[in-house]
Amino acid sequence: MAQKSKTWHVIAAVAILGAAALPALAIDKTDNVIKTRSTIETTVDGFGYDDYRVSFAAGKTANIVVQGDDSSDLDLFVYNAKGEVVCSDEDGTDDMVCSWVAKGGNYTIRIRNLGRHNRYLMEYY
Repeated sequence: MAQKSKTWHVIAAVAILGAAALPALAIDKTDNVIKTRSTIETTVDGFGYDDYRVSFAAGKTANIVVQGDDSSDLDLFVYNAKGEVVCSDEDGTDDMVCSWVAKGGNYTIRIRNLGRHNRYLMEYY
């Protein structure tokens, strides 16, 4: 009879404390998460630049799409952790696209403005 009493107390404690009482049962599902697009809408100052540090999974195609407001020329550069350019779009417009197979880790996305201030929308995935 004493054993049933102890079992009841453990069940009651779990019910009262919730999942915090059993941290060993937590499951990490990070690798199973489907990543969606991240969107940023902002303005880059005239003749300035914006930098973003983002992470991309190894072996996956990384994509960046930028659409400016047509007020100036924007250029896009992507640097790996060593500072090497892994992708760029330097045409004469403010609409840019970059795609590459990521080797994992952190990357720096730089939006460089070659004219007056420009409001842009950037998506990366």
